[in-house]
Amino acid sequence: MPNFFIIGAPKAGTSSLYEYVAQHPDVYMSPVKEPAYFKPRADVAESDGDGAPAGTGLDEYLALFDGATSEHVIGEATASYLQSVPAAERLSDAAPGARLVAVLRNPVDRAYSGYSMRVQQGSEDLTFVEAIDVELGRRPASPARRVGYLGPGWYGRHLSAYLARYPREQVRVYLYEDLRAPHDLLHDVFTFLDVDPAFHPTLEHHNVTRYPVKSTTVAAAVRRVPGKALARRFVPASTWASAKRALRRRNSVRPEFPPDLRRELIELYRDDIALTEELVGRDLSAWTSSGGRGG
Repeated sequence: MPNFFIIGAPKAGTSSLYEYVAQHPDVYMSPVKEPAYFKPRADVAESDGDGAPAGTGLDEYLALFDGATSEHVIGEATASYLQSVPAAERLSDAAPGARLVAVLRNPVDRAYSGYSMRVQQGSEDLTFVEAIDVELGRRPASPARRVGYLGPGWYGRHLSAYLARYPREQVRVYLYEDLRAPHDLLHDVFTFLDVDPAFHPTLEHHNVTRYPVKSTTVAAAVRRVPGKALARRFVPASTWASAKRALRRRNSVRPEFPPDLRRELIELYRDDIALTEELVGRDLSAWTSSGGRGG
């Protein structure tokens, strides 16, 4: 059974943290991110995370760690564990001595980033205002719609569920902004995990949400570039990735986050932000200002 879990939150930098920590020679991370084993299947379906269950039973889950050898830390990362009380219960029952790490992002910006990811994937056809209206019951939803963007941002209530089951010294909470100084953050994470804190992994952002393309016609044309499959056989992967990033930047637009909606969502989260601030011992006043980074 793993002894380390990155439990969330979605769209808060957990993919980057997973990749950084996995490079440490004394840490073995599941090669599948987001196995979601400890979440009920209904919770997995409603999550706005970017993963899916790797297996249906304990044997399939434990097989993810067959590659571990002499590593001191065995871990996995499922960003949607944080928002699931059943996951907190199952984790504490199965791995009571495990160490947990959470990364929290301004919940309003996190919600918008989750929405942008769905648009990028082609699985969301509502505007952000319309999607929030559906979630708040101000607009009818289709029977098949299950995704929500606000739920993962109730960090205070979610952390409370974990801190009721794990000693505080086994839980470390960081902020999305901490990733701007990744070596400092990782020194602290590695110290927390009792592995060499001087190790410096290769740093690169992962799972960055792209903004919706200006034209779906442009996006479709890019996907149908003649000879693309053949070109990928001969063009180095790094060059191909750089070209894709440049194309996305050129054909993407950063939509404005309506100020009125931002203010409304700040008020919606305000009490929970105060609880989160108390639980993590960090100043979160920036989260309740009307400014924000958006997607």
